[in-house]
Amino acid sequence: MAIYYAANVLRKIIRELQTDGVNEGCVSTFGNTYATKQAFTSDPAVLYNCLNTAISKNANATNRILYDAVFNTIEYFHSSAKKSNRWVIFVITYENDEGSGNVTSIRQCIDNISERYHGRGCIYIISVGNFNRARLNKLDIDNRCSHISADTPQETDRAILKALLRFQTNDQRGNWSDVAAFENISYAFVLDVSSQGYTGNTPPHTDKLCFNEHVLHPVRHDTEWWCSVCGTNSNCQLSMYNCSTCDFDACSSHCVRYGMAQPVATCNCGHSLEYVRSQNDAWTCNTCKK
Repeated sequence: MAIYYAANVLRKIIRELQTDGVNEGCVSTFGNTYATKQAFTSDPAVLYNCLNTAISKNANATNRILYDAVFNTIEYFHSSAKKSNRWVIFVITYENDEGSGNVTSIRQCIDNISERYHGRGCIYIISVGNFNRARLNKLDIDNRCSHISADTPQETDRAILKALLRFQTNDQRGNWSDVAAFENISYAFVLDVSSQGYTGNTPPHTDKLCFNEHVLHPVRHDTEWWCSVCGTNSNCQLSMYNCSTCDFDACSSHCVRYGMAQPVATCNCGHSLEYVRSQNDAWTCNTCKK
């Protein structure tokens, strides 16, 4: 389930880093094989769509070629990322990497990091479960490779935010709005789509969230309500997914998985758009004011 734990944080990374289109991101997956699903782009809508597609498909792979994925991603950065940018790689995987059928050895990965990645940025291995950190520590050259535990959505969010702040400013203090000011960054999401990434232990946290990541709860309104995501009239008073803080209600179709409700539209900067009943034909995004 690691891919689901991290998905909302990855969307948040896209939202903040692509506010002004000055950074670039890419998406790749691995199971038995490695594949680049989206080349480097500064278009947040393209990255959102690719990420949503990637996490919705289980490759039904029995192996996880983790070190091949790290190796291949570094090679791709070396050949395709903007040369002046700093690099950051987020690898999302499940439990440990033992018996994963790697073709690339740890030694080859170490050599590749030393040759291609030295001084350019950081690699973060984000996992849920009993990941073998002893093997991962061998990759940690000059503190360039770190492990982040994703045992709960809140823990994942805090850990990745601190990692990004440390990566850019060497200071873990700050919030997500600070990330929007980061520039000249090339980043990659490397997603484990093997069957192990989907069929592990039951996630300890299964909350549905509004666009501002508040937990949604059932509520009975005095009148019928309108979906904040798509604008559909509920024709009933009971809302299963309500946020009283944001005055937000969502149809069940937008809350299939735990995590943030899935938007049906985004602004040009990739922020989730909320349906609002209004007499005014003009609109702006509340996040970027565009």
